[in-house]
Amino acid sequence: MTKHAETSRYNLILSKEQNFWQLASILTVSGNLPNMTLGGRLLREYSPGTVFTSICVGNLILWLVGVVIISMSYRDRLNAVDNAKKYIGKLGGISVALVFMFSFLIWFLVQINQATQPIVSLFPGKGVLANANIFIRFGAAAGLLISLLAIGGVRLIKWINVLVLPLIFAYHFYAIFTSTNPPVFTGNWTLALPAVLYTLIMPLPGTVNLPTFFRYSRSLADSFLALTLIALFQIFLQTSGMWMRFDETMNLSFSEYTGFSLLAKSILIAFVLLMLICGNLVNIYFASASWETIMPVLGKQKEYTIIGLVGTAAYTFIQISQPMLFIVTLTNSFIASLGIVLLISFLIRIVVKHRPRPFGRFINGLSWLAGCITAFILTAKHFGSEAQIMFVSMGASALFFLFIIFIEETLWSIGHLVFIQKIIRLALKFFKRNKGNENGIE
Repeated sequence: MTKHAETSRYNLILSKEQNFWQLASILTVSGNLPNMTLGGRLLREYSPGTVFTSICVGNLILWLVGVVIISMSYRDRLNAVDNAKKYIGKLGGISVALVFMFSFLIWFLVQINQATQPIVSLFPGKGVLANANIFIRFGAAAGLLISLLAIGGVRLIKWINVLVLPLIFAYHFYAIFTSTNPPVFTGNWTLALPAVLYTLIMPLPGTVNLPTFFRYSRSLADSFLALTLIALFQIFLQTSGMWMRFDETMNLSFSEYTGFSLLAKSILIAFVLLMLICGNLVNIYFASASWETIMPVLGKQKEYTIIGLVGTAAYTFIQISQPMLFIVTLTNSFIASLGIVLLISFLIRIVVKHRPRPFGRFINGLSWLAGCITAFILTAKHFGSEAQIMFVSMGASALFFLFIIFIEETLWSIGHLVFIQKIIRLALKFFKRNKGNENGIE
């Protein structure tokens, strides 16, 4: 590489470096639409105190997973797929890329659906926007707009999320102070495991994919501080959902604002569109890391646009159907199992330095496969909720991994005991002596 090329590459890296606030803004704003519904969903089953404590614990676990994932990938500045490939091998990396592609394309659809619902609720009755065809066309038009904006790449994603973050906080504070049915924080302040798991489900794919964005971090200190801010922001945004209004399907509802002027409604629509754009731009960029593994020949701008157009077409023709919900559960469980395998594998690399592990990647891949098979069987048999399936599949991967490590360590220990080595040497001498005697007789 020439000196000029090295300088250009260095300048390119510098132009993409992001500080802690920019990283925190990107990952906070992009997940706000799902975050807004979490508090309301949990409030249906638990007391406000239990919801708050469960959300705090769930985000603390996500923070810990994020610290490990960033520590694994920061030195080499790897994206999420390359980071996984380093631990489970090339074939496993391709499988991870396919899972990520499906996962973020589905989240592309989900976020379009979550954005169109509150906009439609502003215009009740049999108006134009209530018509199903217009509903689909609106989502398709939003998807097309996002696909075109994705050409702007990391730089556009960074600045649009930084600008939108204060607007999101402003809306959440407005919703809290104007709520007509605020939660009452009385009763139990216990911890509910299902609520913790539910808090983990939505952000977990993004947490495992953190290296895709954090490879542009200015420093490791910026990365860890960004993770802390993301955890704090998510706790506030998810908890404030308890003050918001939702429809019967638990989508955000603006029906209380139907009496507002057209200008006020336009501001709300613009706000939701901005959240949708921010969320799906990040989904496209996350999916692009997978695309680099599957189809590395295309340029970045083409990748972003194609991924966005595929997601838009899927929304237009498929939308959120039962098979899509089946795939959502599967991909979330697959990514959750991958996360636990990467976490344990990273810790094992730190602890197990006394012996080589030639089959380490193969064992990691098998552990992930065990979780994936478990998730598929449980989902096909409608075992339980998405949180339960995710938890069991993670447990299957972890148990398989620990069982193999148990056998490895036991065999290594036996093989390195002095008296065992002496017995083996004596057995070999005895075998050679008998062999020599047999040859002498012959």
